[in-house]
Amino acid sequence: MLNETIRLIEPTLSLRADFYSLAEEFLAEGDQRYREAIADFEGFIQLCSDETVGRNLAPSRVPHSTFWLVRNEQRILGCSRLRHTLNVFLEEEGGHIGYDVRPSERRRGADQKQKSNLTRRPLSVYRHYADQCLSHTVANRFP
Repeated sequence: MLNETIRLIEPTLSLRADFYSLAEEFLAEGDQRYREAIADFEGFIQLCSDETVGRNLAPSRVPHSTFWLVRNEQRILGCSRLRHTLNVFLEEEGGHIGYDVRPSERRRGADQKQKSNLTRRPLSVYRHYADQCLSHTVANRFP
């Protein structure tokens, strides 16, 4: 599409219907990752906000910011998580960026758009945890 806009946004209640549609696509493939989110969508949105500041983290989870890659402010193409810190497992297996692409949008470049948008965002967008990440890195490299 010529007039299409694709950008990362924070999860929002206004895209509830499309999030349900995305979740149903995953469920149709046997993937349960968003089952609980659609059971309590408001709670899921709050959890995304809480996890950004490290509040109410489940065991083995680390603080992270969740973003949705959206087309024209109405269709969620995928979900990404930018982890502020890593635990031992994530240092070996996961890394700082985790993402998934809506099944019907796969093989259309959405994964590359998510990674590109995450890595191009200015550091000031992440200022709420930038100092924490820097302190963690300096402490680990220069004990």
